[in-house]
Amino acid sequence: MNIFISLVLLFFSALIVGCDSGGAFLDNRDNSSEFIEVKIVPLDVYSQSLRGHDKLSIAKGSGFYVSAFGVLADGTEQDITRDNNVEWLSSEPSTLIVQAGRAVGIAPGRSYVSASYAGITSNRVEVGVYDEAVESIRVSPEILDIGLGERSRIRVIANYADKSTADVSDLVSWEVDDLSVVDFDGQFLKGKTVGTTDIRAVFGELKSNDVTITVWNRSLERVLVEPSIIELPVGASYRLSALAIYRDNDSGEYFTSDVSEQVFWTNESEDETLIHLTDNGVVVAQSQGHAQISAQYLEQKSGYGSVHIVDESLLALDIKPKSDHLSIGDTMVFTALGRFSSLRQYDMSYSVQWKGNDSDVLVSCHQV
Repeated sequence: MNIFISLVLLFFSALIVGCDSGGAFLDNRDNSSEFIEVKIVPLDVYSQSLRGHDKLSIAKGSGFYVSAFGVLADGTEQDITRDNNVEWLSSEPSTLIVQAGRAVGIAPGRSYVSASYAGITSNRVEVGVYDEAVESIRVSPEILDIGLGERSRIRVIANYADKSTADVSDLVSWEVDDLSVVDFDGQFLKGKTVGTTDIRAVFGELKSNDVTITVWNRSLERVLVEPSIIELPVGASYRLSALAIYRDNDSGEYFTSDVSEQVFWTNESEDETLIHLTDNGVVVAQSQGHAQISAQYLEQKSGYGSVHIVDESLLALDIKPKSDHLSIGDTMVFTALGRFSSLRQYDMSYSVQWKGNDSDVLVSCHQV
């Protein structure tokens, strides 16, 4: 690691020397007293067609260039990237180092890059540095309808070389084909005008699938948890759904939309240990009692969904599929089904301990 950092610093030193020689860079006039704002922009996303450039992700050992601009009172900008008076800042130097407009990730983690010039501090660019090799990223849902002024969360999943996955929604930047239709506010997509556009996520050098966004003139009336009441024995699990009820502002008609992938699920129980609630709305019953759950969609919260957890005896446990064939490197999902004393069958996939009988053949076996 010390050798790596030394090489990076040597590169920076060479870069700085090159920048100061021969008048290679433009306009060194001192307009610092005239600047009303300083802003920084990562070069790889400085385009009218790209958005979300306040957040990037890079692999350890890689880097990117950043430009700094001084903004004058009339709105014009002056490139001050190579000005020796610019102070480049990293909130976590042990994760990311930045000098002369070049940032390099040196350890997994998160850091914020900014610049200071003549007492004015710029905006910050959030940088996530990851260690694993990411093979692809995918955005869900692939088709999304939102209303004017509504905000919707978009989820991005990274697929790693070891076949594991991770939610990297807060580490990506976004490309938007038509910024007049939608825009991003952090992780949230906001409808600006009625229309349709495609978006995609950018993670390092990877791009996701395209997602089609349609903005409608509609109003969100209510959010419902479905089913509103369920009964589960200890150990059983159930995936809840969230429905949004809308009013079409043009026709006055009401309609529903499944928003399960865009809500925030919350365990509202007095005793939160009664259940385990996953981010995608799966309830796992852990002990007897009565639990309550809510779903937050946009700025509206649902009524409570109720989970009554009962004590039943587990009679049998089965796995589906019974058998299948896999190519090397492929994955598949198994489901564990439990039959209880009430003779009802429930999903037990989130409660059982998964094991493979030959670790040389099957590297890992777990509920996804």
